[in-house]
Amino acid sequence: MKRLLHVGLAMLMGVGLLSWGGCKKDQSKEKTKGPASHAGPGGLLPVKAVQAARIPRTYHLKFPGMVQAAVESTLSFRVPGLIVALPINIGQAVKKGDLIARLDMSDYRDAVDQAQDARDRALARLQDEQKHYARVRKLWADQDVSTSQLDAARTAARTAEEELRIAVQRLSEAKRRLDHAKLSAPYDGIIADKHVHAFQRVGVGQSVALLVDPSSTQLRAQLPTSLIPKKDQFTQYECIFPGLGDLSLKAKLKGIGPSALPPIRTFPITVILSPPADMPILPGTEGILNITVTDPHPPDEVFVPASAVVSTPKGESQVWVVDRKSGKARPHPVVIKGLHNGKIACKSGVQAGQWVITAGHSRLTPGLEVHIVAPLSQGG
Repeated sequence: MKRLLHVGLAMLMGVGLLSWGGCKKDQSKEKTKGPASHAGPGGLLPVKAVQAARIPRTYHLKFPGMVQAAVESTLSFRVPGLIVALPINIGQAVKKGDLIARLDMSDYRDAVDQAQDARDRALARLQDEQKHYARVRKLWADQDVSTSQLDAARTAARTAEEELRIAVQRLSEAKRRLDHAKLSAPYDGIIADKHVHAFQRVGVGQSVALLVDPSSTQLRAQLPTSLIPKKDQFTQYECIFPGLGDLSLKAKLKGIGPSALPPIRTFPITVILSPPADMPILPGTEGILNITVTDPHPPDEVFVPASAVVSTPKGESQVWVVDRKSGKARPHPVVIKGLHNGKIACKSGVQAGQWVITAGHSRLTPGLEVHIVAPLSQGG
């Protein structure tokens, strides 16, 4: 009995070991199948690729930019004083001649009244001195007065005339200062900013408000130095505003800056916009400048995305090209010519129309069959 018991236990243990071994083998199979679940058809390695292409004769360059006012004015008083009226708000449309702000005018009115009185007194004195000079001149002709008396009368008349001239100037200046106590819009526009508040004392030239003309706006972007030699090939300009429902407006070149500006040493380019009357585009609006470039003699080079070019352990550049018939990927050494519109120009090593891999290079080996997933459009 004991012998049979030992034999039974041995058989059970043997079955258990076989079962455990079978489970272990199945688990190892499951582990080997894990990565294959991400593979393409037939277990092929999925990669992303695009077709290499030659640069077209006409292409587009896009740069972010910001709208600026072609005509803007910082409004300020020509005289100091206390602001007692400020009937404007940021974003408010105003017409030419509308009131922007007004100072306390009491002192300026008093100055006009005083200057008016001084002018009147000077005029009266001049009239008296002229009459006196006329009488003395007649008496001198009759030899009833001396020459010194004639000279004194003439001098008094001339002095009174000079005093009247000064009084008239002072009156004119007082009226001018009174007029300048009111600040009006010099043209139709929109209040872009307000720098003061009511009952604030302001000085001469202190900024009160910023007025812009919305009918004449411009967009400014930055050009990299590498594109300056191609500026004569810029043929059309368009501005797109994503924040305004992708509004697209034709634009006209105003100018390209003659020197690069810090900190990134780019050249400013400015184009003039003509926005619709019912949709003014205010300064500060962000947009995209789309430049059409027409190259009469495009370079004989092939362009690929920057992500398609990788370095070998020796530091050489190469791309992985997929044979569409066999589906196999092979590395192609390339000679890089330069950059163009965010892509790399290859002088040799790849031909237009060939598919180059843009991602997954670390998993590639020469001759490996791959599957291109979601290929981009040609030349993308």
